[in-house]
Amino acid sequence: MLKEKLLTLGCVISILAIGACFLPPPQRKSPPPPPPLRVDLKQIHSVAVTVLDPDLPQHPGLSNFASAIVLAINNYSWNTGFSAHPTDHAQPPPDATLVITILSATAAPEPINGSGSTTHLTLGLIHSATLTSADGRVLWQELNVRSTFHAPLPPAGLAHGWDDTQMTHRFMQSIAGQIVVRMLYRK
Repeated sequence: MLKEKLLTLGCVISILAIGACFLPPPQRKSPPPPPPLRVDLKQIHSVAVTVLDPDLPQHPGLSNFASAIVLAINNYSWNTGFSAHPTDHAQPPPDATLVITILSATAAPEPINGSGSTTHLTLGLIHSATLTSADGRVLWQELNVRSTFHAPLPPAGLAHGWDDTQMTHRFMQSIAGQIVVRMLYRK
């Protein structure tokens, strides 16, 4: 009985040793390469960003939307090779200008999961965006795009939805990131 156990143990060790010797070495997987940048954007080195909001007094939280777009573009600078700055900053003439026009901004209470209670706020933004080269060519454009963001209802209530700085900051970062990804990688 002992001989059978030792023989079985020896066979198991042999199989494991031989199998381990002939296995290919483990390979580390490198992260996938970033998606290719759109061909028409490869000559751009700097982008000036302007956000037009005709209703800015009603949406004071959106006053920093240009800064959120600039930050989102600069977060991709490792892949794109260009940087962004707000239009009002003194810089050399940019290679392109991104103009985002806010057509509508809404803040509406929304019941969650069919419950009758209003516990969340939906921030909505309809905008158009155009990236134009220094020579006036339209490099990229999207018209009447609707973006939404769901957040807990602020303690002050619905009237202050756009005034809640933390919520509008998260909203702006999310929407800015989406706009920039569409601009850089989609046709």
